[in-house]
Amino acid sequence: MQASGSDTPPHTTFFTVVRHPLARLASVYRTFFEGDTYDFLYEDYLFGILRKRDTFADFVRNIASIPRPLMDQHFRPQVELLEWYRRKNIGVKVLKVEEPEAVHAFLEPYDLEWTVKAVGDYSDYYDKATEAIARRIYCSDLNAFDYTNARF
Repeated sequence: MQASGSDTPPHTTFFTVVRHPLARLASVYRTFFEGDTYDFLYEDYLFGILRKRDTFADFVRNIASIPRPLMDQHFRPQVELLEWYRRKNIGVKVLKVEEPEAVHAFLEPYDLEWTVKAVGDYSDYYDKATEAIARRIYCSDLNAFDYTNARF
């Protein structure tokens, strides 16, 4: 999508696919902390603030303590990942992983395909306290992408 006054050619289209931030956070935990990967991706991240043996609640509390500019891309709010484009006045079409039909309809004219792995229910990862912390971390995503009342 082209915004007027931007520095990109008029035929350029930018898009992203976002995900419910609480589902995204639980998915990161499931993939990197519960998975059987040999090397732990976050072993040396920020002097070891994250440990493979962390519970999900520990993980969320640790993520909440990380200053935004130091957050890894896997758990930085998605709104912040789009900030550069906003500052440059470059329009970005935002699609949702939970709406695969809309993603397919958007990609079809470009002859592109997108395969979605099953989007699971991650609500079992959260207790009330952990969900409240995660909602504070990702309030900008919840509001910007209309996930405020959506289940994850």
